[in-house]
Amino acid sequence: MKSHKPLYILTVEDIQTVARDVRHRELTPNEIELLSEKMASYFSDWYERVENAINSELVMDEFEEE
Repeated sequence: MKSHKPLYILTVEDIQTVARDVRHRELTPNEIELLSEKMASYFSDWYERVENAINSELVMDEFEEE
C-alpha cells in the first residue's frame, strides 16, 4: 500500500448529509467554505483516534484467534 494514500476523506456531500440531518437544510457555498477552514481544528486529536482504532482492532483480533 502506498504510504501517502489517503485513508479517510470527507466530501461536500458528506457535510451536506450531516447538515440535512442536524439543520434540516443544505449549507450554502459560503457556509461550506467557512466549515472547511474550521474543521481541521476539530480533527486535532486524530492521533488518539487512530490509536484507539488500532487498540480496538488488536483486542478484537486477539479474541477472534482464540
